[in-house]
Parts: sequence; structure tokens; C-alpha cells
Amino acid sequence: MLTQAERDTLEAMIDRTSLTAVLEGMFDVCGDKAEHIRANWQDEQTAKVWDIAQDIMSSVLAHVSRLMGE
Repeated sequence: MLTQAERDTLEAMIDRTSLTAVLEGMFDVCGDKAEHIRANWQDEQTAKVWDIAQDIMSSVLAHVSRLMGE
């Protein structure tokens, strides 16, 4: 769970950019984490969890973009 300060930071990021931009960043982070885990820890099971999270973020991003008319 995020602290109030972290939630405020997240809200400020959305306000400065857009919800879509923040979701795109989360999509990228998921992919980066999967690759980092594969390259540095050779933990395919955990990397696949991040791959799945990235796939889910892709779907969320598509829906939000459509709702926002982007």
C-alpha cells in the first residue's frame, strides 16, 4: 500500500503529465524489471510475473487511452 506522500507524488505525476503517460511508464518499468531479473538473477518464474504485469498494463493502457480520447 502506498503512503499518503507516495499517493500525493503519484497524483502530482499524473497532473504534470497525464494518466496515460504514467501508465506508459508503469508498462516500461514492468518490462525493465523482467529483463533485469532475467539478466541478473536468471529467475525466469519471477521474470514471467513481470511479463504478465506488462501485458496487463498494456490492456489497461489501451482502455484508458480510448476513454481519454488519445
